[in-house]
Amino acid sequence: MIFLRYALLASMIFLLMIPSVMAQQEYQIPEITVEATIQQNGTIDFRETRQYQFEGSFSWADYKLPKAGFDEIRNIRVSEQGEDYQLSDSEEPGTFNISENDNEVVITWYYDAADTVRSFNLSYNLTGAILHGQEWSELFWTWISSGREKNTPYFEVNIRFPEELQPDSLYYWSRTPTDLIQFSHDGSTLNVEAEELSRNQSVPVRILMPVTLFDSGSITNREPDLILERIIAEENEIIAEEQRREARRATVAEHAPGVTTILSIISMGLFYFLYQRYGKRFKTLTYSTVSTTMVPSRIEPALIAKLLSFYNTGARHLTATLFDLSRRGWFKLKEQKTDKKWYQSEEETEFIVTTPEEIPKETLPEWERMVVDFVIERLHEGESKFSELFSSTSATKFYPKWSKEVGKVFKERNWKDEGSLKGVYLNVIFQVLLIIVSIIMMVLGGMIGVVSMIVCTIMLAGSAGMIRRTKEGEQVYMQWKAYRDGLKKADERILFKGELDRHFIYAIAFGLREKELINIIDHGNQHQDGLFFTWLIIAQGSGSTPLTAAKNLSKHSALSAASVNAGTISGGGASVGAAGGGATGGAG
Repeated sequence: MIFLRYALLASMIFLLMIPSVMAQQEYQIPEITVEATIQQNGTIDFRETRQYQFEGSFSWADYKLPKAGFDEIRNIRVSEQGEDYQLSDSEEPGTFNISENDNEVVITWYYDAADTVRSFNLSYNLTGAILHGQEWSELFWTWISSGREKNTPYFEVNIRFPEELQPDSLYYWSRTPTDLIQFSHDGSTLNVEAEELSRNQSVPVRILMPVTLFDSGSITNREPDLILERIIAEENEIIAEEQRREARRATVAEHAPGVTTILSIISMGLFYFLYQRYGKRFKTLTYSTVSTTMVPSRIEPALIAKLLSFYNTGARHLTATLFDLSRRGWFKLKEQKTDKKWYQSEEETEFIVTTPEEIPKETLPEWERMVVDFVIERLHEGESKFSELFSSTSATKFYPKWSKEVGKVFKERNWKDEGSLKGVYLNVIFQVLLIIVSIIMMVLGGMIGVVSMIVCTIMLAGSAGMIRRTKEGEQVYMQWKAYRDGLKKADERILFKGELDRHFIYAIAFGLREKELINIIDHGNQHQDGLFFTWLIIAQGSGSTPLTAAKNLSKHSALSAASVNAGTISGGGASVGAAGGGATGGAG
């Protein structure tokens, strides 16, 4: 259970270290007011005023109106303190432009503002937003939408009718919580006020008014479903459903702390059970974990590095395979001088891959044969620079195939306990289900549900820790891990003599840092182990030795490995009972 303890500790540290980042630029929209005047021909004249409070420097703002709930939008204007902005694409202060896509109309205006309060007015005319039945007309409009960038402390809309209406001639409903919204009606105007609206709350208002308010000649279509009794029943059912929903929320909220605790206990208990059954590591008491620089066996670098890399095959494994093949006589790496650039203080060298006069007679496994064939093919194409060897389009196609072949050979070694994957799958399934329940608890019962969601997410992430090695794989892992640790802190006292080039190749495969690679080479130099880099041919007149060339090669190997992974990654009209509108916007 060491893994579980570390996972919990890391998660707690992560949560405690989340910084509160102070933005250099910030803005608020503390107040939005809308004046909507309904004309007798059914057109609606909108005038919306948005007050911005800027902290920092800003130069533009936008207003996005969904293409839903109306036929046409006309006469769009932007103004400030009685001064009209000019329609232009120049993006100069005092101008605005209009664009559209399949879903929305976007109005963007430009200005200069810094650490101040500014109010902007947007006006336009809408047609087709009001539907007509035989006796009643409907305006169903979302006056402020959810999903805004900012909360809205104060919102007000005044809807003016063509003529005065008696209270029994006007019906209106809103889906906004009743504790946030207030209605008032003085005959000619319906006033709607809302305070402290969060960015995820909207204000849709459905209004029924007599059809006699409008010129009959302007009505081209009658909606048969627009019947007063039907709409009243529909809205009453919506209110009743919301009341039932609130009652369920209250019940869930009452039990939320206890349920959250139970979910968290189930999540941790389930993980513990599955870990004990499928993920608990095999004991290897007969193998020392003390770091050493004695190569444990003759396992190829790419295969053992895959075991130590959580079963991943990396680009550095391919580089190490090329070096190991070179050590065994399949290739030679020749150091040569490069042309000195005007900005370089010293002359630099690069490495060229060549083939020897006599090819070794050993039989290679398929995954190593693939590397040999690929390198020879690249040499025939005229590319012999080590740093460019794996940077071609053909390399991006070759690497996945090679990686897959390495995976097949690795699987045959039986180092990975495939049965432990059952525990992973079971844990993922159950933890995801618990996360879903936690989210439901969070929605219905409040933020207390976040606790169990975090716990379940941590236990879900812990699924990767259930993948374990077989008993044989654990023994091999412990031996080679001790060797890797020994290489990281190698010195002249513990560095096993006579195998410096093998140490170097394994260090490349293990992903040791350049500083650690050079440390290995420096200590090997004290024992003249440079004699073992027979596959490195130094540049004539460079003053290099096999050891200094190996140091230089360690820098180039990172570049070559990185190149393996480089690749190309390749107005809708109104309908009865459906709200239109819902503008959003931001600033920058």
